[in-house]
Amino acid sequence: GHAASAAQNFFEGALDEPRVLDYARSDYSQYHIYHFNESGTTPPGDFGGYNHAAALTGAPTYTTTGARFGNGLSLNGTSQYATALYIGPDESWASNALTLEAWITANTVAAGSRTIVTAETAGNTWMKLRQSGANLQLLIKTGATSTLTSAGTLSAGVLTHVAGTWDGATMRLFINGAQDANTLAKTGSIP
Repeated sequence: GHAASAAQNFFEGALDEPRVLDYARSDYSQYHIYHFNESGTTPPGDFGGYNHAAALTGAPTYTTTGARFGNGLSLNGTSQYATALYIGPDESWASNALTLEAWITANTVAAGSRTIVTAETAGNTWMKLRQSGANLQLLIKTGATSTLTSAGTLSAGVLTHVAGTWDGATMRLFINGAQDANTLAKTGSIP
C-alpha cells in the first residue's frame, strides 16, 4: 500500500497476491490483483482486468522467501512499497462491500502499525488492511472511519493469509481462512 494521506509505516516482510475485490468475498469480481511474479525492476502487472501496473518505490525486491505463489515482494517496512491500488475515473466503487486480502510473512510483530493494502487519497483513507503489532486491523471510511482489530494474532516468520471484508453491514477479519471472533457493525457507502 501507499501512504498518501499521512505518515505511516509500511509492511515489513514478504507480500504476495494482494487483492481488492468489490464484494465481500462471496463474489470474485476483482478490481486489482497483483501476483508479484515479475523479476528485477519490472513493475508488477494488474491481473484484475483494469491494467493498472504497480510502481515500485524504494527498490523492493522480488523473492521466493515467504511468498505463497512463485515470487513475492520483499519490503523493508520504512521506505519500500508498491503503489498500485488505483480506483479512479475508469472505475467506481459502486457497492458498499469489499474485500482486502494478501498472503504475508511478517518479519516482526513488534508494536506499531504496518500497512498491507490501502486505498487512499490525500487526506482520506477509504479502506485499509494493516498489521498492528501481532494483530490484524481493517479500517473503512463511510463518513467516520471505523477500525476493527482482530482477537487472533499473527506470528513473525510464518506465511499467513489475511483478509478483511465488509458486506455493507458488518466488518470481519480472517486469518488463514478462519473468521476472527471480533466483528464490527458498519453501514454507509464508501465515497
